[in-house]
Amino acid sequence: MNSVIEKIKESWHARLELGYKKSQHKTILSHRLHKGPLVVQKSFYPEKDVCHSYLIHPPGGIVGGDILELEAKLNTESHALITTPAANKFYRSNHDLAKLTNVIKIKENAILEWLPQETIFYNDCAAKIQTEFDLDDGAHLTCWEINCYGRPAGNEFFKKGIVTQKIILRRDGIPIYIDRNVIDGESNMMNAKWGLNNFPVIATMLVTLNTKSNSNSEELKMGSIKELQEHTERRIMSCTQHNDLLIIRYFGFHAREALAFFTQCWSITRPQLIKKQSCPPRIWET
Repeated sequence: MNSVIEKIKESWHARLELGYKKSQHKTILSHRLHKGPLVVQKSFYPEKDVCHSYLIHPPGGIVGGDILELEAKLNTESHALITTPAANKFYRSNHDLAKLTNVIKIKENAILEWLPQETIFYNDCAAKIQTEFDLDDGAHLTCWEINCYGRPAGNEFFKKGIVTQKIILRRDGIPIYIDRNVIDGESNMMNAKWGLNNFPVIATMLVTLNTKSNSNSEELKMGSIKELQEHTERRIMSCTQHNDLLIIRYFGFHAREALAFFTQCWSITRPQLIKKQSCPPRIWET
């Protein structure tokens, strides 16, 4: 009985609700409700009109048994950029599953830039992450996820543990992108060419091309992004366009390198699609 009580005390169940709406000449965080250690403390306006929010998880890491849930809604014509002040960390598990769920609705002509810093999966962790984006007509999404399996710089490799990840994009209720990965540290996918190919960092960036400012996706100039592509033993960086979705991928050894690559791509797509220069959050430099 005592062991059950201790397990409950050691794990967290956190939930955060966010709502954004356009008010006069800027977007405001109009709704914020949290339970447990998952918060947004303050809105920032380095661009004056776009609401920048930092998701903060005070414990600093996620362990087996933790459940974190985020539900956000961007109302019509609102514009928010959401990031994290540091890397997310999934620590070694006691065989209990750590769960992270994000459900985000982006209403008509609203813009969301979901740009978290990297997620580090420690050896022997057990994690399940699901992120869902529901876009209305004319809504725009730029998002990325940067995943680091193990801590190779510290000679700690992901040799055991399992990570299940799923991301879903829907436009007007119709799925336009579904990606599900199950990363098993004990399987041969860690070093197989059809798997991670010995790269500890894999990352994906998604950009929707159907926006109010740019209704014709063919107007996006891909040349500058394609010039950044690389296929070497040290890294693979590629991009492809599928209908109204731009998919950019990174395989390599450094999460900071992935972030720099995606930031470069963002500096190319943002001015064309939403008529704004990129504005990297200052917290990325700390």
